[in-house]
Amino acid sequence: MKSDEAISCELSDEAATLRLGGEIGRLAPPGLLIRLLGELGAGKTTLVKGMLHGMGGDPAEAVSPTYTIVNVYKTPRGSLLHGDFYRLENAFHINDTGIYEALDERSAVVALEWADRIEMPQYPALTIVLQHLDKPERAPALSGGRRAIVSAGGSARDILEALKTVVENVWRTQF
Repeated sequence: MKSDEAISCELSDEAATLRLGGEIGRLAPPGLLIRLLGELGAGKTTLVKGMLHGMGGDPAEAVSPTYTIVNVYKTPRGSLLHGDFYRLENAFHINDTGIYEALDERSAVVALEWADRIEMPQYPALTIVLQHLDKPERAPALSGGRRAIVSAGGSARDILEALKTVVENVWRTQF
């Protein structure tokens, strides 16, 4: 699979976003970085709730870590670190969060909202861009459908290929 390949699927509602997150959580090995990009209200935290469920955890535990920077969720399949870089100005602020250690030691799946604010090219990553499909003038909380565009780098391409098979069977996709 070439590095420029991606999966694009429409998520008609919150349940679809949770299902996609669940599949990602089911496939994600410890040490995987999941970069979550999209404007405010695009569904990044909802996707993490699905990931947590896919890893065997309680999705109700997942809340936005905007002010805590990182939340850690324990699951039967290991930990999920959920970070939010919206308020961060530079990488120095994440040194004490456990993110680098989790990735280096492959001890947890790491999902980072607003991951484009910090460069971390040394880690294999799934990048998920969530976009609103509605009219731009609608408030994000009122919007319906979204598009998820999932791409991968490094060894995460294997996960993208497995996810592609799942998505082909569940969603209408564009490759």
